[in-house]
Amino acid sequence: MRIGINAAPFENGNKAGIASAVENVIIKWSISCPKENFFLLAKREISLDAPLPANWHIIYPSEKYGRLLLSSNRMVSKASSVFYDKVLLPRRIKKLGLDVYWGTAFFLPGKVRGVKYVSYIYDLALFRFKNIGTFKDRLNHWLQLPAACRRADKILTISRSSAEDIHELLGVRKDKIAISYLGGLDGNTEGKHPYTADMKPELNIMGRFILFISTIEPRKNVLTLIRAFEKYLDKYHEDDLYLVLAGGRGWKCDNIYAAAENSRYKDKIIMPGYISSEEKQYLLENASVFAYPSLYEGFGIPVLEAFDKGLPVITTKVSSLPEVGGSAAFYINDPLDTAALCRQLRKVLTLSEGELSRTREKMKHQLVRFSWEKNAEEIMRLFKRLSRQERKA
Repeated sequence: MRIGINAAPFENGNKAGIASAVENVIIKWSISCPKENFFLLAKREISLDAPLPANWHIIYPSEKYGRLLLSSNRMVSKASSVFYDKVLLPRRIKKLGLDVYWGTAFFLPGKVRGVKYVSYIYDLALFRFKNIGTFKDRLNHWLQLPAACRRADKILTISRSSAEDIHELLGVRKDKIAISYLGGLDGNTEGKHPYTADMKPELNIMGRFILFISTIEPRKNVLTLIRAFEKYLDKYHEDDLYLVLAGGRGWKCDNIYAAAENSRYKDKIIMPGYISSEEKQYLLENASVFAYPSLYEGFGIPVLEAFDKGLPVITTKVSSLPEVGGSAAFYINDPLDTAALCRQLRKVLTLSEGELSRTREKMKHQLVRFSWEKNAEEIMRLFKRLSRQERKA
């Protein structure tokens, strides 16, 4: 089978979100699928951490056209990008004789006869919320996603919640949607790594801390977490407790930073910005609780990352988060309920050793449900089934 993969998620060296999810699948396929031929179709140079075997090929545009895509003239670059998507990419798909084309980033190129198209739609946050993403992003989704759904032979998504949104908001038949959960982690909760001198100095925290890790943006509901933290300290006066909000700046986040800076407890709110992998592990292993009060998630990998370290999680009972957290997480029903979040923080921060031990056992059982091996196998089975349908036709 000849499989084409949209390599756009890897073009900016970004290893978070979509890029991380797709790369984890690619890593598994590079080991388990030696007989298939894979083609990573990229407009610009891509960066992958995993070495690719001989049956994997990275396909770039011609050198001449590549220069147009990278032109410093924005109009030339944009026009070239549109021409690539609409004309050159379908030609390349046809020339390569692909059986399946996997659109890893929501959208699909023009349909090529005889090739099965799979659109990977992670969530419909831009349809659910007006205050996230740029106007350009929202417009692209509103204009292009319905067309991608029509072109797709199958739509792949990452949770039952996202599948329901695709059906409800885009009018896609349920039998056209396939669900495959993203992977979990290795369940390694042994030992804690200390702070080291090469980490950000503000992370050398002398006390307990509540941890949040994600992009700082309205959808993550960080303002509610700051207010709940303030309410907690007002009531319980715990001088050794801090709030760490780790992550890069997102869309419309100025008011979040202002709330932290103007807080009466600003000296206890730490915002280190984007953190390294080592800093992330250190924080997850040394925090007292992971607070993730998101308004909407297509899946919620940060919850599993916390489970992997035996770190209790407080999250919201919305979208896919109950699917991911199961009975191992602590929930608030209304994401904007500051008092409820404060109560859950108190509950988790005062758990006995026995209660913590039972919670960690639940985490281990929940983690078993999610693996990158299973995710990769399910997607490959889908591709093979679609390919067989085409050959029969």
